[in-house]
Parts: sequence; C-alpha cells; structure tokens
Amino acid sequence: MKKIYFYIALILIFALSPVILPAALPLSKALGFNGDFYAFSDALTGILSDYGQSDGDTYDPYDSYSSKRIIVKSDSGVGSFGAVAVAEGYGGLHIFQYASAAAAKKAHEHFLSLSAVEWSEPDTIIDTASDDDGSDYEFYLDHEVSSAAEETPSGEYLSWGAAYLGVEAYSSYLTASVGTANLREVVVAVIDSGIDVTHPLFNGRIAAGGKNFTSEPSSSGYAYQDANGHGTHVSGIIANLTLPNVKLLPLKVINSKGAAAFSSIIAALYYTAELKISGQNIYFANLSLSGGISVNSTMHKTYSNALQNIYNLNIIPIVAAGNNGADATSYAPANVACAVTVSSVYSSGSTFLKADNSNYGSYIDLAAPGVSINSAAIGGTTKLMSGTSMATPHVTAIAALLLSDPDNSFSAKQTEALLKAYAVDIGTEGKDSSFGYGLVNTGMFYYSANEIPPQIPDEGEPSGDGAASGSAPYTDGLIGGAIDVPKTNLGFVAAAILCAAVCTVLLLTTHDKKNAKK
Repeated sequence: MKKIYFYIALILIFALSPVILPAALPLSKALGFNGDFYAFSDALTGILSDYGQSDGDTYDPYDSYSSKRIIVKSDSGVGSFGAVAVAEGYGGLHIFQYASAAAAKKAHEHFLSLSAVEWSEPDTIIDTASDDDGSDYEFYLDHEVSSAAEETPSGEYLSWGAAYLGVEAYSSYLTASVGTANLREVVVAVIDSGIDVTHPLFNGRIAAGGKNFTSEPSSSGYAYQDANGHGTHVSGIIANLTLPNVKLLPLKVINSKGAAAFSSIIAALYYTAELKISGQNIYFANLSLSGGISVNSTMHKTYSNALQNIYNLNIIPIVAAGNNGADATSYAPANVACAVTVSSVYSSGSTFLKADNSNYGSYIDLAAPGVSINSAAIGGTTKLMSGTSMATPHVTAIAALLLSDPDNSFSAKQTEALLKAYAVDIGTEGKDSSFGYGLVNTGMFYYSANEIPPQIPDEGEPSGDGAASGSAPYTDGLIGGAIDVPKTNLGFVAAAILCAAVCTVLLLTTHDKKNAKK
C-alpha cells in the first residue's frame, strides 16, 4: 500500500512540476535573471572608470565603436575575443572592453557569427552637451528655459500643470477617504542624473537602494548625488505633485556633463528588477531620456528586453517621447511597445498645443505639461525647464497617486489602461499622433476597486496631423466602456491535475488487477 502512495505522489509531482518548480525557485532565476548582479555592476563601473568614454569628451558621435566596448547577449560562455576587461555573469549579458575601436569592431563581427549569441552591439556613449551635433545616437536632455523661477503659480504646486491634471482634488480625496498614514508606499525608480539629497523638497522622500551607475565620484556621502541638475528637476516634479507615501529611488546613469553609457542605463533597469524581486514596492520607472535608436536595430532589442523585464514585474516604464520634432518611431525608449510614451504640451488659454520640439507618432500614449515647468534645482532652489523630460514625470506622478490608494490593486496593464481611459481627449477624437489618448488626468479615479472602469478603444493607426502641432479646447470628456482586465489562465494547471488524476487511476487499476491475479 505504501508503494501505491509513493507512486501517486511521484505522478502528482511530475504532472505539476511546471507549476511547482517556478514557485520553488528564486523569482529572479525563474525570470532568467541568473547571476550576481552586484558583482556584474561593480565590474561594469570599474570598466567605465578605467577606460573612460563616460565623460562625453573623448568619443566620436559618428563612430559606433568609439567606446571600444561591445555588449553581447548569450546564455552561454562565448569567450572575450581578446577583451582587456570584462563584465559578465548576469542575465546573459557580457560586456567586453577592447584596446581600440578597430578591435571592438572585429569582436562585434565575430560575436555576430556565433550561433550561441542572441545579439551583439556596440556600447554607445551618449552625449547631452548639444542637441544639434547630428549624432545618430545622441541622447537628448531638455534645455533649460531660465535659471530663475518665473511664472511660479501660487499655492503648494510648483508646476502650472497641476491645475489641469486634477492633482489637488484627488490628493484631497485620498487624504480624506484613506488617510495619509494608510496610503500605500509607492516607489518610483528615477533613471536619470541622480538627485540633490540636500534639497528640502526631498526630505523623507528618498527610498533606500539608490545607486550610481556612472564612474563619476559623488560630491557627498550619497553615491547618487546629482551633479547635473536634470534628475533633481525631474524628481522634484514627481515629489511636488504627490503625497509623502510616494518615494523616489535615484538611479544615476548620467554624469555632470550630461553623458551616459548605454550599458549603464540597461544595468539600472536590471537593478530595478532585482530590487522589485527582493520586495521593494517599485511600481514605476521614470526615464526622461531619449536617443536615436531605430526599432530595427539590435540596440532597440536590448532596450525592449530590459523594459519588458520590469513590466513583467508590474513596473510601468514611463518614458519621454524625445525633443526632436520628429516621429518617435526612431527614438528609444519612446518606441518600446511596453513603455508609456509621453509628449509635451503647453497651455494657451483654454487650448493645449503640442510643443514644437516634442516628438509625435503612433507610439505616443499620453500628453502632459512640458513647457516652462518650475521644479527643484541643485542647491535648494527652483528653476524652469522645458521638454518631454518634464512632461514625463507629470504622468508618473498621476500614476503614483492612482496606486497610492490601497484599494486600487491593479496590475501594470490595468494601471496603464486606466491612465489612458481617464485622459482628457484634447486632439483629434480618439488616439492621435500628437497627444495619444490625451492629457493625463486624475479624472474619474474616484471609484471602488470592484467597479468596472472605462474601456480603451482599439489602438490601430494614429489619426491626426502627424508633425503638425495640433490643438483642441480643454474639455472634461472621457472615453467610456469596459476595461480589458487580464485574467489568470488556469487551463494549464487544470490540465496538469487531470493528467495526474488519470495516471493515478490507471496505476491503481493495474495494481488491483495484479492483486486479483494473486
């Protein structure tokens, strides 16, 4: 009889192993994030420190191999092909530093020829010093409008956009209905130039785990201290538009000169996934950055994989459309499917217009204020800046307010759908190429988690005026219907249990027949 129980248990374990094993494994391994991230990150930082090209001074924007560094994706060992320094052992990534650009190019061609290599690409150095140098991989930050805070609105909000997004009303609702002490902690990873830890706006608002992915030493006791100002301004918008439960996780990938290694951005995204797996309440990643990367390039594949990893962990990447006045299809991470891409608008009376330099196109999901935005500056002051970099954190802040309510337990897909459904349609009816689904707004966030929120229309091809700025009066219109909520697929589990049951019956029948013959 004991043998029968043993066989039954064995069959059940075998049948349910595809369900049991992933749960038994560490989540990071189940998702393919194998290896020691911290050792990998330290090795990468060492490479950037020892071999340069992270300061924007010594690279050729027209030479993809100027960094003398190659990124390879392979789940097996591929050899370094003569690299002078190596960072590998995490997520199938291998970063090889070479002694010359010619050696890097030769290595790239070699790795592309290997069947074990999923993809290989140069580690591009991205420079923010200029917005018109013609570089294919230029990394655009937004230009400063002025060094002084002008047109500062009255009240507690620094950004004029707060008045159009329903921030004050929804914050008051949360405070009254839920209570400040009962709000869910929402952590936002800000992948940027760091944060000025001394600025009073960030008192009690910086989450544990901030990290520096550049080779630049910090001027304070915090590795992620901002020496550029861009990250402080972006973080200030999020902090100022949200309640104290929203914390900022500064991940520094841009140094004081506005330059970044592409590998640093990817490492920061993997690090974000690691922290989420370890239990940190990260729900959003704000990437107010943009580079000229085609959807057909292998570099785009790197971005897509890294962003999809965090999206699968219910972290929504909210990204800038870019400030090139061009179709966002040619700029990443704006052209990554799982990202929420934000264009920039400004107000003209009761009308909103797309900022002239804001990118447009089918990848635009939402619009937000992005012109002459007042926010935090290094040294405890404020200043005005413009661009899609400033529009993006407005959307991140609204999303963080939505999930601040502990009753709103939505997945990344549901949260994204809600942001689009409650946006105010300010362009051509429906989704258009200038404003996406419209101006982000808290709108109708006041509802029970059990009620059915409105539906998002089929995306299809964008309508509208393409490159034209486009304009429409501000209205309170909403998109109506029922949301497409993803359902848990239990079919596989049911099939496994049925298989186990059938095998058990057959085994028992065979056993009974043998006993009957005896």
